[in-house]
Amino acid sequence: MILAHLLEYDSVHGKFPAGSPAPDKALVVNGRKSGSPMSPTTAPCSWKEMGVEIVLESMGEFERRRRWPRTSRRAPERVIIAAPASTSTAPS
Repeated sequence: MILAHLLEYDSVHGKFPAGSPAPDKALVVNGRKSGSPMSPTTAPCSWKEMGVEIVLESMGEFERRRRWPRTSRRAPERVIIAAPASTSTAPS
């Protein structure tokens, strides 16, 4: 998993000793397993049903807050947008 590799070998903080590889695309830190689903769109994802609280959006496709699903069943609690926001109500 790319995310696990990036966390384990951070160029600023050095090697992270608490991480370990997981065969099923999960991230394991200090013995706690955390999933990291990756999808090209939010349409098929039911974030709340999966227990996801924070979503990191780094594709730039969903830079506007209004484009995120707003139904309480699917919407995550927070969305971190790793792209310049196009509106002042969606800080990046």
